[in-house]
Amino acid sequence: MPRADKGALPGGKKISDFITRITVNLDDDEQEDTGDVLTRQEKELHQAARKNDIKRVQALLSSGVNVNAGNQVDRTALHWAAGNGNTEIVKMLSSHDANIDGEDKYGMTALLWAAWFGYRNTVGALVFSGANATCENKQGLNILHCAAQNGHVDVIQFILEDLESFDLNGKDKNGKTAFHIGAEHGKLEPVEYLIGAGCDVNARSKDGSTAVHYASKNGHPEVLTKIIQAGAEVNERDKDGKTPLHLSAEEGWIDIAEILLDNNADVNADAHKEVSPLHMAAQNGHPRVSKILIDYGADVDSMNHHHMTPLHLAAQSNWYDVCRLLIESGCDINAINARTQTPIHLASENGLNDVCEMLLKAGAKMDIPDKQGKNPLGVAARGEHIAIVDMMIKAERYFEMRKGLPEDQEEYEEFYEDELFAYLEEDEDGYSDEYSDYEDDDEFEDELVDELDKGGKAEGNQVDGKDKLTPNSPDRKESETGSSRASDTSGYRSATRLRRRSHNLDGEDFDEESADLNGHDPYSVPSDDFKDEEEFSEGEEFSGTYVSEDSVTIKAPQKSRLKKVSFRQDRSSETQHIRNICFKLATKYLKSNEWKRLARIWKFSEGHIKAIEHQYAGTNSYREHGYRMLLIWLHGECIARNNPIKGIYEALLTIDRRKLADDIRRKANAEASQSPRKCAVS
Repeated sequence: MPRADKGALPGGKKISDFITRITVNLDDDEQEDTGDVLTRQEKELHQAARKNDIKRVQALLSSGVNVNAGNQVDRTALHWAAGNGNTEIVKMLSSHDANIDGEDKYGMTALLWAAWFGYRNTVGALVFSGANATCENKQGLNILHCAAQNGHVDVIQFILEDLESFDLNGKDKNGKTAFHIGAEHGKLEPVEYLIGAGCDVNARSKDGSTAVHYASKNGHPEVLTKIIQAGAEVNERDKDGKTPLHLSAEEGWIDIAEILLDNNADVNADAHKEVSPLHMAAQNGHPRVSKILIDYGADVDSMNHHHMTPLHLAAQSNWYDVCRLLIESGCDINAINARTQTPIHLASENGLNDVCEMLLKAGAKMDIPDKQGKNPLGVAARGEHIAIVDMMIKAERYFEMRKGLPEDQEEYEEFYEDELFAYLEEDEDGYSDEYSDYEDDDEFEDELVDELDKGGKAEGNQVDGKDKLTPNSPDRKESETGSSRASDTSGYRSATRLRRRSHNLDGEDFDEESADLNGHDPYSVPSDDFKDEEEFSEGEEFSGTYVSEDSVTIKAPQKSRLKKVSFRQDRSSETQHIRNICFKLATKYLKSNEWKRLARIWKFSEGHIKAIEHQYAGTNSYREHGYRMLLIWLHGECIARNNPIKGIYEALLTIDRRKLADDIRRKANAEASQSPRKCAVS
């Protein structure tokens, strides 16, 4: 929808300011006229002229009042009468020697005011009384400009038909014709009339803009269509090399972009500094316009003079929806700009959590150094963006874990991870997606297993106390839109067992002072700025659409480029017990360097360790560092379907913390003996 017209009046003032000045009541007018600018009778003359009080004007003129007295902005009674269309008073004042061409502070004469507000009869009366028909205000606006800006076709008709030799293409001080101004303000009837009168439809203003530029920039589709039909060019460039399509993309006008593209606008036209329309749309956060441009063949990897792609610009400015669209449209997520920065460098530099996670899920490379030698992880650590640092380490470990998987195995693993994280991620009202319909775990497992049993079972292999799923299970199916829900009962049971594992070690020894976190981690990073996963479809088993923030559904590829996994901070109740243990380990039991020893055992790189410990809050920072490391490690264990208690036990043995390891094993095994769903360590 075109925006409301916010036209400016002469002198740079808004229309509303001037209308107020014309129509204020006497009390307001007296407040305006501070000091002794006007006498009482002169103020009364202004009021009577404004309110069309003919008898009072006659009486005041007979008393000898100064007919040309002006207020603090040099506005006289004639200005008030003309601006309100009080033609009889205009004639009366003119016959009493009113200065018919007198200007107010903004260079506006009575004739300009009458044209501005569209009073044709008043315009005629002033002209026939000798007013200068070619007058201009301080901006160079003449009566044709004033009438065109405000849509007064009858005044335009009078000017062009009744006044001799009026310049149809006359320009103001910015080089704008009446046709430019009508197009700029979306005045269709004046534009049509001026076209019919033979105006120059390709005339340029001082900045090189045509009427097509003005209509495109300000979002007037009907006016734009009429101008193009009149033969105006759609690929003309202004002084900055911008075409009308650049301007519509910059402002986010969807219908304007479509009209221009349907009329052969160059979708990949480069403005100065090699900026394309898609650059403009991406930089200003317009996903719908970006989608239209891409549909018409825009180059998603075009580079400006700094080698910035649209994704660079969108990522830098935190335009999540645009980034998602560009990624799903096949852009190069690892494109390098003139500073050898990739989009994830820019997002991490600015602490943009959502965009960073999206780029990570799309597989953004983490080993590309910028000109300062910093990879994205180093950039995030330097900026102390803790949440991003942790997500990046999780992502690197995740993709390392997936290396070497055959394609079918990788797709199957993705399917499993999607099921797992859909369950683990919660919102304020409970679990997200279809699992939220179940009141408890037992109801969920019983109904799910019963349903899957109807479709047959695929055998799972018992390995180290957990089910190992095989990618070639006979009942695993893929439809045209991607993986369907597998009928692998053992697989779902394996997932359910992982969800159900309770790691409650409350009791003596290790847990005498067990931390009661009540679902809140003291070192947690606020994640209010994260988007809900449910807001967008995440891949091939979905419908292939996602809804952007401006409520426009955009079709995405059937198979998303984004991995179906979350790298954000885990806040689920299902992992609360093990997170409590991790917290207690890090803050109560691990010595200052032991978290690093554990990290190396679990194959954290030295770069990972350095990034974690970059955040320094004093001599006890190692506790927070250790806790963050443990949560990152836990993320991978959940995905790999490993037993976290067993992993902690074995790692503690490796660093010679046998007593602590034995305490954990004893408590875990005691729990497991009471419930087969608890983790045990053999």
